[in-house]
Amino acid sequence: MPKCIICNVTSNEMPLIQFLFKDTAYHICSQHVPVLIHNSGQLANILPGMNEVVDPDPMVH
Repeated sequence: MPKCIICNVTSNEMPLIQFLFKDTAYHICSQHVPVLIHNSGQLANILPGMNEVVDPDPMVH
């Protein structure tokens, strides 16, 4: 059963959204979607290879 990559809730507990990263499907709950959108650097320890693509401070450019 799919679980949120951050908090491990299932779709029986909260809505989950599926997304693809490096050709692998992951799930994130509706509560943690803002992390995926606004603070994706927090996922570097969760998603293999995420630290290779995350810009630590995108506003500096």
